[in-house]
Amino acid sequence: AHQQNAHQQKQSQQNSQQRQRTSPGAMTLIKAATVLGIRTDASVSEIKTAYKKKVLKYHPDRVANAPLDEQAQSKQIIVEVNQAYQFFQQLKGF
Repeated sequence: AHQQNAHQQKQSQQNSQQRQRTSPGAMTLIKAATVLGIRTDASVSEIKTAYKKKVLKYHPDRVANAPLDEQAQSKQIIVEVNQAYQFFQQLKGF
């Protein structure tokens, strides 16, 4: 009975971890850093610089003449960049 219970707990943990990874609204430190292209321990100035570079690169005005699929992709990237920046703002308090 103990082995079965331990197995169920492990399975539950794995399911929870999968949900965290696949949940579209869940921003984690690693995901936020990856989106902005920075280290997880980046300074506030590094975060701000990375954010500005990403926003400039994917800004809707920059892709206005691009095919619609590229415009849609850029829009999604901007959403993720903003979420990542907001995550770091809350985490670092700036």
